[in-house]
Amino acid sequence: MSRFKFLGVGLLAIVASLTFSAAEANANLKVRLTTIGLIENEIINTASTSGAFSASSYDSNRYGISLIFAETNAPGDPNLPGATLSLTSGQITNKTGGALSILIEISSTDYTMPLGLTHLNSSVGGSFSSPVGNLVTFQSWANNDQIDYGTAGYTGGAISPVPTLASFSQDSPEVTNMNMTASPFSIVMKLSITLQAHGVILINSGAAVGPGSSSFAPEPASLIGAFAGIPVLGGYWLKRRKASVSI
Repeated sequence: MSRFKFLGVGLLAIVASLTFSAAEANANLKVRLTTIGLIENEIINTASTSGAFSASSYDSNRYGISLIFAETNAPGDPNLPGATLSLTSGQITNKTGGALSILIEISSTDYTMPLGLTHLNSSVGGSFSSPVGNLVTFQSWANNDQIDYGTAGYTGGAISPVPTLASFSQDSPEVTNMNMTASPFSIVMKLSITLQAHGVILINSGAAVGPGSSSFAPEPASLIGAFAGIPVLGGYWLKRRKASVSI
C-alpha cells in the first residue's frame, strides 16, 4: 500500500485550477509539462497581478498529477526575501509499466526588485514511493530578460539529490554577486523526474533572488505536513509558504 494514499481522493476533489493574487503590476506565472521530448501541457498560465498563487492538476494515460501549486511574489521585494518563486506538488504518479521521464518547468516574469548585486538561492526536496531507480534533477536560473522558461541567466547548476529512505533534500550552490541590471527580470526552475513503473513522487522546490546571502527554504522535509492545510488553499497554506522564506 502506498504511503501516499492519504493524498488521493481529497486532492482530486479540490477545484482543478485556482488563482490568488494582489493588485499590482502583472506577473506571468507559468508551469508546463514535457514527456518523451514533447511539450504536453501548460497547466498554469497566469497573466495576473503581483503575488500570484495558482493551483492545477493534470491527468493523462501515462501519468497524473493530483495537484500542483506555484507561487510568485513578483514584482519582488527590495529587501529580504527579495524575488521568490516556489512550486509544491501532490502525488505525481507514473501509470505505465515502465520507466517514465517527466520535465516540469516553472517560470515567472515581471520581477522589478531587487536589482544590482544580488544572490540566487534555491532548494529542492520531497519523497518517492521507493528510492530504487527513481531520480530527480533540479536547476534554477535568474535571467536579465522576460523570456518564459529562459535559461540564459545566472545558475548554480544542476543538482541530483540522492534519496535516503525514499526522501531527499538538497540546496543548490549559492550564486553570489549576480549583477541584475534588467527591470523586469525572470526566475525559472526545472525539475527533471524519472519514475519507475507505477512510481510516485511528492516534490517541493523554491528559488529566491535576494539582496544578500540568504537561504530559501521550501521545507522539503515536511512536505506531508504542507498538505494538511490544503482545504484552506488561500489562507493557511499560502501564509505557510511565505513564512518558509528564512534568513
